[in-house]
Amino acid sequence: MKTMSVYLAVAAAIAFSAGGVHGANPTAMLNIQQWSGSTWSENISGLLVVDAQDNFTLRQGSGTSGIYQNGSFVDSVSTAGNYWQWGNDLSGGYWNWHSTDVVDSTKPVGADNPWMSVLNLKSVSGHGDPDIAYAFSAFNNTASNQTYTFT
Repeated sequence: MKTMSVYLAVAAAIAFSAGGVHGANPTAMLNIQQWSGSTWSENISGLLVVDAQDNFTLRQGSGTSGIYQNGSFVDSVSTAGNYWQWGNDLSGGYWNWHSTDVVDSTKPVGADNPWMSVLNLKSVSGHGDPDIAYAFSAFNNTASNQTYTFT
């Protein structure tokens, strides 16, 4: 039996354009790099709600199609590529993303052949300022179920 370690680096940046103090156009990018060399750059701007004072929070799945792909909400996934989907667990709702890579590329995805990289966003909030960019990063090189909290 072959054991494989999955290395996953996650970095995100949320930047607000310098178009004025209020009503800035938020751009939130999430960059994901997998040990195999696969890299994804996800525009998650639509997953944020921004108020008139430029405070932002994570959009909840209610009131959306629950599927977010290529920077917008869609009724169904248009390709076999990566996408975000709203989910719920005992601690509440979250946006789930998975890579297009599976552990064994010769088999279909399933319990014995899961996605290589999975990310759940449960809470994102802060205040946008045209002069400040927010960023965080994490690196997982040991376990498949790690949780990171950035403040």
